[in-house]
Amino acid sequence: MRLNSLNESNVDGWWVDFIEAELDPSILEDVRWLLKHSPSDRETVREFQELRQALADCDWGEPYWREEDWKRLHDKIVLNVWKTADSAESQSSAQV
Repeated sequence: MRLNSLNESNVDGWWVDFIEAELDPSILEDVRWLLKHSPSDRETVREFQELRQALADCDWGEPYWREEDWKRLHDKIVLNVWKTADSAESQSSAQV
């Protein structure tokens, strides 16, 4: 079983990847073995599947931020980054 060599702190990540069909193929056989022999792992997968379905069924409505809001925020951030960079460059030039 190759799972022993993997990071066991990310077991939930294995199940999410399994449910999303994004699991590393090199451990797929081992994960299927775990599901066959471990009731607690089967329960975990079932819970993740239910959660995934519940999230898919949610009516998220309109996004809280419109595209224009994100662009405006982005532009402000970029402007402040440039101002900060220019200010830092001016200060370092003055110290030389």
